[in-house]
Amino acid sequence: GSSHLPQQLKFTTSDSCDRIKDEFQLLQAQYHRFSEVAQQQSSKIYTPSLG
Repeated sequence: GSSHLPQQLKFTTSDSCDRIKDEFQLLQAQYHRFSEVAQQQSSKIYTPSLG
């Protein structure tokens, strides 16, 4: 089973870096959307209680 490990580690650094960048950008986009929605939700939830 461990004989497959070296082949997996042969991935080029540039490929892995590109994948990490893409995934990080996706995570950032999702986080921005989530934060915007969270702010809208919190404003809807907390504004009435303040009044």
